[in-house]
Amino acid sequence: MSNLKFLGYIEAATFKVAQFRKFAGYANFRLDWLVNRAKRFFTLELVEQALTNRRSNSTDEAVIADFHTFEFPKFFIQRDNHLEKAIEFTRRAFYPGETLYPISFPDLRYYPWKLPPNAEAPWNLPDFTFTPTFRDLDGESESPKLFEHLSRLANWISDRKVTVRQYLNAKYTAGITNNAFPKFHNLYNEIFQYNRTLVHQIKEGLAPFWIKGKPRPYYWLTLHARSHVVAQDEPDKIRAVFGAPKLLIMVENMFMWPLQKAYLNNPDIGRLLWGREIIRGGWRKLYSEIHELGTPTTFLSLDWSQFDKRLLHELIDIVHSIWRSYFDFNRYHPTSFYPNANPRDPTRIERLWYWMCYSVKYTPILLPNGELWTWRHNGWGSGFQSTQLMDTTANSLMIGTILSSLGIDIMNRTFWIRLQGDDSLVAFYEQIYIIYGPSFLNMIADSAAYYFNAKLNTKKSQIQNKLSGMSVLGYFNKFGLPYRTDEDLLRHLFFPEREQDMARTAATALGLAYANGGRSKQFHECTKYIFEKIVYEKGFRPEPEALLWMVRANIIESEEHLIEMVTSPFPDRIELLANCWRHTPRSEEEKERLWPTRPGPRGRFFFLSIS
Repeated sequence: MSNLKFLGYIEAATFKVAQFRKFAGYANFRLDWLVNRAKRFFTLELVEQALTNRRSNSTDEAVIADFHTFEFPKFFIQRDNHLEKAIEFTRRAFYPGETLYPISFPDLRYYPWKLPPNAEAPWNLPDFTFTPTFRDLDGESESPKLFEHLSRLANWISDRKVTVRQYLNAKYTAGITNNAFPKFHNLYNEIFQYNRTLVHQIKEGLAPFWIKGKPRPYYWLTLHARSHVVAQDEPDKIRAVFGAPKLLIMVENMFMWPLQKAYLNNPDIGRLLWGREIIRGGWRKLYSEIHELGTPTTFLSLDWSQFDKRLLHELIDIVHSIWRSYFDFNRYHPTSFYPNANPRDPTRIERLWYWMCYSVKYTPILLPNGELWTWRHNGWGSGFQSTQLMDTTANSLMIGTILSSLGIDIMNRTFWIRLQGDDSLVAFYEQIYIIYGPSFLNMIADSAAYYFNAKLNTKKSQIQNKLSGMSVLGYFNKFGLPYRTDEDLLRHLFFPEREQDMARTAATALGLAYANGGRSKQFHECTKYIFEKIVYEKGFRPEPEALLWMVRANIIESEEHLIEMVTSPFPDRIELLANCWRHTPRSEEEKERLWPTRPGPRGRFFFLSIS
């Protein structure tokens, strides 16, 4: 049975937002300008080598062609005692330390949502209609109401259905928003109001979310893509990004928020690499943890090919069953606003959970050409609220099963593993490297194909008998000090994901200086020269938007800190080097931002402890 199922065509109009081609005519000048500056600090050979790289093609045609590489024949996981052992290992290893309770929908307002992204279907459909409600939101949002602006809107709309296009234009005209684009930021309250009713319908098992007792997804995932830098002779590498409906994202977060809090705010819980950000001293912390019980004899770093595309829905179901075992659905997590909230009947939350588990696998996918497809038995991707946790937990199950089948005692307390998505670092005491050497990677590849139809990139994976020289999260290390090659850093400077003007180029140079962590003196001096040339001589202000990846990677605490970062002097190289050598855990401010436990960043809202 084929994996991809064609459902038909969608001819619905979407907002025509200008694509990221604003600076397309500037690209050649930008590259020439940067190359000439780089030649001041690097040899001609290195600069030319960096120029042999390229940014992968991400046209609509390339994105559609890449989507069809999700096609794989039906595959059943080989279930045996090694898989069962890996399930038990993963269940214990990722136990959050306490029983978890889902978050009630009104409390989701206080999650630190990323507001710039597209609101996605149905809110990116100009002709989608809804009835705005102008009830008092202060009790939920604690944001001062814009009485004057809202009264203007209310006089015009006043209990009648309007299209998203009409509504956004009205908000923009009234001065409530800075533009009329369907961004989450511009429709925040409206989406929360609208989805609250839908969540109740899902809990009650009502149409259109349930048909004859079977869950039915809501709208579709809109296929986007991110392109990677590759060598000239390598095929294009495109990462699919699925724009999920905010309803699905919010339902997911009723369960994912407590898991995120457990792992992010207490990095000793679980086996994630969270809290070990490399340029915040992550490699130093990893060294300390790995050698806590002695010196392992074998180290692994595994690189998977097509991890998300090959991820089996059968494995996703196992991950969901593990997560479900951590939750009690008899109550919601208590908060200062809802200290005694309960779902009345846990069956309602069970129904919500099942709808979520079904929808992340089978929500239709809208391609740029209007074709609508769905997965049948494999496929996953970025864009879900649970993306990274799913990839991480599935990766643990796969590696645990494979290593157990090859004779590694994964239940032994000396077995060490940390993961983040499809990245991993593993250490154990069995004399595998001495016996097999690099050929052990071929054994792992064979076992991965046998159990999960997974594909290991043996050329990029690593096996050693020492930790120095191993890599994880894109960084090699030398005795605990991380580094990336000058070529790797230069190619990301030369070939950004989107075209850039001078302001964004200055910000990129600043961000890559942080990514370098002071390790390469030449690259640090190069980026400093570029930054100061653009900012101080040419008078451009660095664009913080180009550095949002640092917030997503937990390198910078919040978007507010980016403003301070781009207006400060260029960082000192020794300071950046010290940051890599000294582990910096998450601050109390960062923890409170994710999970408030006292009045503060979310006004009067905070979570209560459970006795």
